[in-house]
Amino acid sequence: MDSIIFEKLKAELLIRSFLLTHTVILSEHTSWSRRPAQVTNQVTSTINWVNPREKYLVKMIKSL
Repeated sequence: MDSIIFEKLKAELLIRSFLLTHTVILSEHTSWSRRPAQVTNQVTSTINWVNPREKYLVKMIKSL
C-alpha cells in the first residue's frame, strides 16, 4: 500500500515540476521588451523543445 502512495506522490511531483519548468521557460521568452514576432518565434521553438520531454513524462506516468 505504501508503495502505491509513494508512486502517486512521485508522479504528482514530476507533473508539478514539469509544469513549473514549462511555465518558467515560456515566461522567460515572452518579455514585453521584445518585438511580437520575435517573441512568437521563441515561444514556438520553446514549445517544440519542451514537447519531447512532455511526451516522455506522459509515457512514464502511464507506465506507473
